[in-house]
Amino acid sequence: MQQDVSVIPINARRSNNPLLHLPFDLIEMYSALRTCEPDVVQAFALQPSVVVTLALLFAPTIRKIYTITGLGLIDIDDR
Repeated sequence: MQQDVSVIPINARRSNNPLLHLPFDLIEMYSALRTCEPDVVQAFALQPSVVVTLALLFAPTIRKIYTITGLGLIDIDDR
């Protein structure tokens, strides 16, 4: 059994309107998934989890791990 682990960073764009960048993020994620053909995909935070979920509709993998912790920017805003 092979135990290799590779991390493939994806350029995530942060903005006030994440839907604006969603098509570009989906294309980048889909390309990375097709190139790497991973056994497991792990996404950290809410927006990357959504992008991974949508991209995997077109490039399914065996296992997915979603890690959503904290309150994000809501936690650091004092308003």
